Amino acid sequence: GMDEAIKLLEDRRKFYCKKGGAGVLSDTKEKIDEISRRLDTMSATERQIDENHAKMRDLAAKIEKARSEAKEILKLREEAMLKAAEVNYEKQYKEMRLSVEESQRKRTMLGEIFGADIPTFTEIDEASYKSIEAKNLMQSATDTPEIQEFKRLSAKFDGKVEKSAVETARSAVEALKQAKDKEADPRLNKARRIFSGRVPSAEELDRIEGLLKQKAKKTPVGCIIAYILFVICVVAGIFLHPALIAVGVVGNLTTVIIEIALKSKAKKSKQREINGFFSSVSGVSVRGDDEAFARLADMRDLLPLINESGDRDSTAELMGRINALVMLFPDLYAKDPVTAAEGLINEYDRYAEMAVAERYIHGDRAARLERARKLQGEADAFLRRFKTRTSEPFAELRAALTEYERLTAELVAKRNEMARLESLNTIGESKQIKAQADLAELDRRRQENESLVAELSRELAITERLYHSQIEDLEGREELAMRKAELEEILNKHTDNYNTVVLTKNYLALARDNMTSQYLGKTKAGFIKYAERIGGITGESFEMDTDFGITKLEGSGSKKIESYSRGTRDLFNLAARLALVDSLYEKESPFILLDDPFTAFDDKKTGAALKLLRELSKDRQIIYFTCSKSRSV
Repeated sequence: GMDEAIKLLEDRRKFYCKKGGAGVLSDTKEKIDEISRRLDTMSATERQIDENHAKMRDLAAKIEKARSEAKEILKLREEAMLKAAEVNYEKQYKEMRLSVEESQRKRTMLGEIFGADIPTFTEIDEASYKSIEAKNLMQSATDTPEIQEFKRLSAKFDGKVEKSAVETARSAVEALKQAKDKEADPRLNKARRIFSGRVPSAEELDRIEGLLKQKAKKTPVGCIIAYILFVICVVAGIFLHPALIAVGVVGNLTTVIIEIALKSKAKKSKQREINGFFSSVSGVSVRGDDEAFARLADMRDLLPLINESGDRDSTAELMGRINALVMLFPDLYAKDPVTAAEGLINEYDRYAEMAVAERYIHGDRAARLERARKLQGEADAFLRRFKTRTSEPFAELRAALTEYERLTAELVAKRNEMARLESLNTIGESKQIKAQADLAELDRRRQENESLVAELSRELAITERLYHSQIEDLEGREELAMRKAELEEILNKHTDNYNTVVLTKNYLALARDNMTSQYLGKTKAGFIKYAERIGGITGESFEMDTDFGITKLEGSGSKKIESYSRGTRDLFNLAARLALVDSLYEKESPFILLDDPFTAFDDKKTGAALKLLRELSKDRQIIYFTCSKSRSV
C-alpha cells in the first residue's frame, strides 16, 4: 500500500514537473513569460509612440521650411525667366514652343494612366500603407507554427471525434496495461498450472477438504448385530450342541470379512472422488492426505488470483473500444491499435489544450484578419481607379504623378513665358548667357527642394501610419495584464500542490524507513524464538523482508515460505505474528485472537503451541477458538 501511494505521488509530481522542463508548472511559466514579453514589448512601443510623435513634429517643421524655400526659389526663377526671355526673343520663342509641344505630348501619355481622376501623393501613400499593413496583419494572424498545428489538429478531430470516445479508449488502454502487469505476476503462471484442467468453486474446495478430514467409518450396525447373534450361538453351543459353536465361529469370521470389505469399498470410493477432483482440476492425482491438503491449500491461495486475471472476452471488449477510435482514421489501420490509440490520445490532448488557448487569442486574431481584409479592400478599390501596368502599382503611380505635376507646372510656366516673350525685345548675347546660367542654378535648387519635400512627406506619412498602428497595438494591454494575473494565481496553486506532493512523498518514504529500522530486527529475533519454542527449529537461518515476509536460507540459496507444507507455513506465520505483536507493543498488553491455527500441526507442535499459549495468557488476554477437543486448552 505504501509503495502504491508513493507511486501515485510520483505520478502526480511528474504531472507538475518532469525532466527536461516539461510539466504543467513549466507550461504555465512559459505562458506567463510570453505575456510578460508582450507587455514589455508594449512598454517599448509606448516609448516609441512618444519618439514618433516628436519625430512627426520635427518632420512637419522641416517640410514647412522646405516649402517656404520652394516659394522663394519659384519667385527668383520667375524673375530669372523674365530676364532670360528678354534675350534673343526669336530664338527663345521657337525653342519654348517646341518644348511646350513636347511637354504636352508627355503629359497626355501620362494622363492615360489616371484618366479624369488625378490622385494626390497622400492618397497614394495611404493606399500603399494600407496594402502593406494588410499583408503584415494577414501573415501574423495565419502563418505561426502554433496556428498551423491547431488547424491540422482541428481538421483531424473537430466534428469527427467525440471526447467520450477518446476517454473510453484511454480507459481501455490503461486497463490493458494493468492486465499486462498482472500477466507478469509469477504466481499467475503457477495458478494456471494448478488449474490447468478447470477452475473449481470455493464450495468444491470446502467439500473436498471435508472428505479429507472425514474419519474412517465405524462398524456397521448390521455387523454388530451379526456379531452378537453368532456369539450367542457359540455360548449356546457350549451348553446345547457343538454344531452351534461351529456356526457361531464361521458366522463371526464371515462378518469380519464383510466389515473389512465394506470399509475398503468406502475408502476406495472416497479416494476415487478426491483423485477425480484433482485430476479434473490439475490433471494429476495425489498420494496421501498430506499432499492433498498441501495442493488444496495452494488452490485456496491462488483461486482469487486466477479469478481476477480477467477473461478474453474482457480483453476483446477493451480492444473493441480502442478500435472504435482507431477506425475513425483509415491511415492508421496498418499500425498496432494500442500504439495508434495512444498516439491519437496524445494528439487529442494537445488539440484540447490548444483549443483552450485558442479562446484567449481568437478575438485578437479575428480582429487582425478583419482589419487586414478591410485595409486590403480599400487599397484594391483605390488601384481599380487607375490603369497601372507594372507589379509595383503604387511606385508606378508615385512616379507618374511626380512627372505629371512637373509637366503641368512646366507647361503653365512655359505658356506664360511665351505670352510675355512676344512683347519683349532682344537685349544682348552676354546677358543671355548670364540669364541662362541663373535659371539653370534655380532649376537645380528647385529640383533638390522638391526631392527633399517628397522624401520628408513620405517619411512623415510612414511615421504617422506607424504611430497610429502602435496606438492600436496598446489596446489589448489591459486584457493581457488580467490574463497574466490569472496565470500567476494558477501557478501559485500548482506550486503549492507540487510542494505538498513532494513533502508527502518524502515523509511517507521516511515513515517506511523508520518503521523498517524500528521493528524489523526485533520481529526477526522474536520469530526465531517462537519458531524454536513451537516447532523445535534450531540452527536454521531465516531472512525477513520489509513486508515481514519469511525466507529460509538453505546453502547458497533461499526458499520462500510458500514452498513448504501447510503445517510448516502455519508454524512460520504464527511465529511471525506473535513476534510482530511483541515488537509493536513493548509497554501495552494487547489481546490475541486465534481461530483454530493448529489444524495442520502434528501432536508435538500442537502440544508445544498450547503450552506457549498458557504462558502468554499470564500477561495478556487470549481468545482461542477450536473445533477439536484434541486441540482444546
